[in-house]
Amino acid sequence: MTEEFRETEFKFRVEPDFVLPDLTTLGFRVDIQPALTLDADYYDTERTTLLRWGVTLRRRSGGADDGWHAKVPVLGADHTTRDEIRVSAMGESVPTELVQILTPLLRGQDVVHRAHVMTRRTPYLISSSAHEALVELVDDHVDVSGAGSHSTFRELELELVADSPAARAAVLAGVVEHGSRGSRRRLVHIRIRKDQIGGLAAQLQRDPLDVVRRHFHDVAPDLR
Repeated sequence: MTEEFRETEFKFRVEPDFVLPDLTTLGFRVDIQPALTLDADYYDTERTTLLRWGVTLRRRSGGADDGWHAKVPVLGADHTTRDEIRVSAMGESVPTELVQILTPLLRGQDVVHRAHVMTRRTPYLISSSAHEALVELVDDHVDVSGAGSHSTFRELELELVADSPAARAAVLAGVVEHGSRGSRRRLVHIRIRKDQIGGLAAQLQRDPLDVVRRHFHDVAPDLR
């Protein structure tokens, strides 16, 4: 069984000594949440076919969404917005549901392990003065290994909890303003994240290939 979520991501690559801004000065309440250790394996073909299509395939544990995830582009949206299709199975083989969805892109190529990613995550729940949960801000320390290489970096990510673009914009402005102060605390990369639960259940009850056609028909006319 699959679940589908839409996400639009804002991520901030920051220096190791970056200090989170005091968002309470913007009128928000900030509560630290239990820390997580996320363990993920990423898969692709030897020719990185999925990456070139803008697709991410992984198996991850350590959070509330343990299992296999496929992130695919959304028709008409830019690269910051993708649909995440989840299968709760934790086996070593890619679940049949995801294989069926990705088959038109793979064209007979095998999927192999490409990278292992460990993430030490500290989440913060940002709420209004009336205690309405608005945004989750996570502080990630990431360790990546694969293809004979190894790297570490620190990254911040915003996730909208309530439908409050104004609140997200205020938090974003606070982080960006703070991050721009001083070369040792600069922001290196920016994207935005927004998870929306549900919305595509009806489509998932059809042939899985319909999902791929919806996502890719603008760049792969032969899938129409």
